[in-house]
Amino acid sequence: MVYLDQRGDIQLDYHFDEDMDTHVIDAINGQSGWWYGAHYSGGWSERNVFRMDMYPYKNGAQIRLFRESEEHLSAIYRTFQDEVARLAGNSGQVIIPEVTIESPHGAWTFQDVVVIAHDVRSDLLQPGVVTALDALLSLAEQGELSQLKLTWYERIGTADPVDTYYVEQIDEAEAYGSCGFVYETGPRAFSGFTGSHIHIPSDIRVTVSPEYALWFWICL
Repeated sequence: MVYLDQRGDIQLDYHFDEDMDTHVIDAINGQSGWWYGAHYSGGWSERNVFRMDMYPYKNGAQIRLFRESEEHLSAIYRTFQDEVARLAGNSGQVIIPEVTIESPHGAWTFQDVVVIAHDVRSDLLQPGVVTALDALLSLAEQGELSQLKLTWYERIGTADPVDTYYVEQIDEAEAYGSCGFVYETGPRAFSGFTGSHIHIPSDIRVTVSPEYALWFWICL
């Protein structure tokens, strides 16, 4: 959107909000109340409550801007404020109140998980940036997981490019065929497909201080 503004295609007014740790669109061509949908190659447009300036763009991605109700935008912005306040309350340390792993062999919930950056994607992200994947890597380092296997994929089915690490195994549960782990993280008020479950790969999904993280097993 900034590029389109610089090119003269639109008139964009926006500002950075420190209390939410994100840029906010004030108006496009004089109209306010904008939100967005996006998806990668092989995917579909998803409801999301993810900061648009943290959404990692790939070739083949599609982005759609639309006007949203003030009530819904305010609810999204409150979750951003809650995350920033939680981070500040933990002296800048990312601590996820609840991380749950559900596999064919059982379910485990971990409370107040301290998450540190592992810089798995130093090709894309600055050193010290915490991602959704770092929650699992931190649990493994803390001795809570016995096995954690990552596999690099350049493409999956019709999705091209993918270029990301996927979690192939957590403890005894290892992906096979069309079965494996997926995840979501974010605010509980928007759990599942109401906004937290979006198909940004975990190794490039930047997290500020999410309320929860859930990894669960599915067979498509």
